[in-house]
Amino acid sequence: MSLEIAKSILDAIVQSATARLALQSEAEQTVFQELVRDASPLVASRLVGALPEGHPVLSESLMSKFTPQVLTSLPIASVQSVFARLSVSQQHASLVGLFDMDSDRYDACMSVNRLRWVRVGHRFIERVKSADFTETMAQRLVTQLIAPSVSVVDLAAVCNRMLDEFEWGDVALVLTQSLTYFLDQVVAIRSADDLKSVLKANWILSQFPFGIPESVAAPIVFRTIEGLAQMPSSDWVLKLLNQFDVGSIKRIVYRADADQLHRDTSRRNSALKVMNALRELVDMPEFKTVRFALDPESQ
Repeated sequence: MSLEIAKSILDAIVQSATARLALQSEAEQTVFQELVRDASPLVASRLVGALPEGHPVLSESLMSKFTPQVLTSLPIASVQSVFARLSVSQQHASLVGLFDMDSDRYDACMSVNRLRWVRVGHRFIERVKSADFTETMAQRLVTQLIAPSVSVVDLAAVCNRMLDEFEWGDVALVLTQSLTYFLDQVVAIRSADDLKSVLKANWILSQFPFGIPESVAAPIVFRTIEGLAQMPSSDWVLKLLNQFDVGSIKRIVYRADADQLHRDTSRRNSALKVMNALRELVDMPEFKTVRFALDPESQ
């Protein structure tokens, strides 16, 4: 090892915490690699942090020094600096290890490059590959939306697990995609099973109002209003509407009220039928749920 080169490298990182090394010659690169291998983890982290991410000297072999166990011994800032310079496979191994060993350093690593990694339970997926997992989850969710045996309570448990395991942006993608599939498969309320599916779809809309685009949410509400309008009597309109959660009732009634003036004849007629049924039954005891949904202080 060239002591002169080694001294200049070490002097640079000692004098400044933000030092940047050029390592223009092969001799400098060789000395740098030897220093990293022989140095303590803290000094080694300072050395690699002085090189830009993706520098050819930062090979997987050299960076293998920074195991998850080693990362737990480093200050947070050093952990982030090292993590940013690991290869994709080494980042993955670090996340898996730190997830169980050190939550603070795990969070620090995730904050370095949240655009790359998605956590799914104890698995870490590159975001460029996460579309496959989003698609898989959406297919599973739409199956549960349509299955008569799956209740709203069951669906809530599924959504809560997703919130625990995914970042919010990915949850919103899964919900949006699953509701898009739902619209393709449940075109009208023709049976009790269809009603259960529509109830669950509307529940998702009421629980996640900011994560689903209106281009997906609106057709579900319109289809619900059309289904209510097909009921044989006003009593049935109210009876079915009372099956929905409070948030969904509010959304449905407000949409129907607005659509009474819609230029599309079919939508206008459906809205008028639903609103006329509700006006007819406004004094009935069964109307109390709708009344509460529209005005919680009315009770």
